[in-house]
Amino acid sequence: MLPKQTTVFQTKLLVWYSKHKRVLPWRLTNDPYLIWISEVMLQQTQVITVIPYYQKFVETFPSVYELANSELQQLLKLWQGLGYYSRARNLHKAAKSIVDEHQGQFPKTYHEISQLSGVGPYIAAAVSSIAFQLSYAVVDGNVKRVLSRLFCCDLPVNDSKSNKQYQTKADALLYIDKSGDYNQAIMELGALICKPQKPDCVRCPVLEVCQGYDKMQTNIYPFKLIKKKSKTRERLSFIVENKGRLLMSQNKETGLLGGLWAFPQFEKKNNESQENILHQLISEASGGQEFVSIKLMSVKHIYTHFKEDILPVVIKIKGDITLIPQQESLIWVTLTQLKKLPITGACQKILHLYQEYKS
Repeated sequence: MLPKQTTVFQTKLLVWYSKHKRVLPWRLTNDPYLIWISEVMLQQTQVITVIPYYQKFVETFPSVYELANSELQQLLKLWQGLGYYSRARNLHKAAKSIVDEHQGQFPKTYHEISQLSGVGPYIAAAVSSIAFQLSYAVVDGNVKRVLSRLFCCDLPVNDSKSNKQYQTKADALLYIDKSGDYNQAIMELGALICKPQKPDCVRCPVLEVCQGYDKMQTNIYPFKLIKKKSKTRERLSFIVENKGRLLMSQNKETGLLGGLWAFPQFEKKNNESQENILHQLISEASGGQEFVSIKLMSVKHIYTHFKEDILPVVIKIKGDITLIPQQESLIWVTLTQLKKLPITGACQKILHLYQEYKS
């Protein structure tokens, strides 16, 4: 893009943004802590979903000190339903490092921000530019889509190998005098105008410098790699009842659902029949006591890279079981206590099904 075209793009984009930007709670502050929280929540999550979570979060943890001193289980419960729980664990870890290593003052340089747990190039650029007006260009899904159409770029937007090239293009367009507003403007353009399907080109403020529009090819951009079909994992989930209590299992703190609770689950392996698995595991769960088992409707749950097909089985153990499971990850809870635990999305579906069954 020629220098004159770059100037046209920057000027018209910023004018459009000043008139049409959405009023969002994190845009009403310059506090780097609050901007950081919003950017972490907005990763792979829609704005409309984030708003109530953000408001509840900053009400509960108004500063980095409250977040750093909180219990991880409290944070995970607050995060429940937002998904990608590693974000919450990283926020907790990063808050502690800000308090311990920066005396509670949010880091003010791109390098220091990028050293925080869970912070990559995008969040570091977003926070440093919006909160501190440092000249770093953001590149997220919205920005890649805008750049792809703007330059008729054939690089797949969902291929990490293309990140460097898109970053170079973004850096070249950055308006350094208002880097925070510019970064928010180009992301807003992607969210409101240059949408994935049916871009609203008629209302686009930078139409005159868009190569995709000039060549009438906005419908073929951006390019994406075809993803492999996600695998389905078959699981059995056991809702073990005894004297008004339910058995819950906690995931290890590392991994996809680290620290969250769920009904004990077991993966069905190869050709092993559900009946055989049920017979063996129910016998173990009942501790030799008399029991009744009831199968509920299967539950489907989708993750980013795989799917789960879960068969919930209610196990009613009739006798007294006073022995608490030996594993630290297993506890007996009442239904009231269960509702206070941070549970997985799949467990939420199973719990709803169980409550319908009980009613």
